[in-house]
Amino acid sequence: MPRKIPPHIKQAARTLFEGHGLQPDGVVVEIEQRFGKDGKLRADPNVPGYEVSERTIQRWIISDGWADVDVSNFPLGVIPSRDTMVSNIKDAVLHYSITVAQEMVPVRDYPGRNIRDTVRDVLEDVVLRARPRSRGVIKFLAERYLPTYIRTYRKTPWKSNLEITEEEKSMITGVMEEVKFED
Repeated sequence: MPRKIPPHIKQAARTLFEGHGLQPDGVVVEIEQRFGKDGKLRADPNVPGYEVSERTIQRWIISDGWADVDVSNFPLGVIPSRDTMVSNIKDAVLHYSITVAQEMVPVRDYPGRNIRDTVRDVLEDVVLRARPRSRGVIKFLAERYLPTYIRTYRKTPWKSNLEITEEEKSMITGVMEEVKFED
């Protein structure tokens, strides 16, 4: 007799497929990483993960009529894949949104301006340039990241994005020594 898969596992798989646009193999990996063998959320990454087969996911897609997602309107038109990751950034959209926000603070902020107004203008720039699909990204930037960043920027605006750290210089030097150019 086949084992009974908990309904919350099936719902998580559906969300990953329909909401995040992951293919069945990606859904299998995410389920294994999020849930332990017992079906509960994993607190310890060293415990075995929940196992569900690609075939089961495929069966659910067909039998329950899960909608395939058009990822062409996702930010940057792609879904990050752990197998092809270069930069080791877990949430690329959040990272890119933060980068855009940091670039726009010097453009949108000026002395004596209300921080709330600067945050609103910077968020508009983030939405236009980064196209984050998640309200959570915008909320994180508005609540936690931007107010602190703007206050810090106001104290030292000339240092924010204009100076390279010694660590960054070292990284560039190392890469330039490894890369061969034909001039």
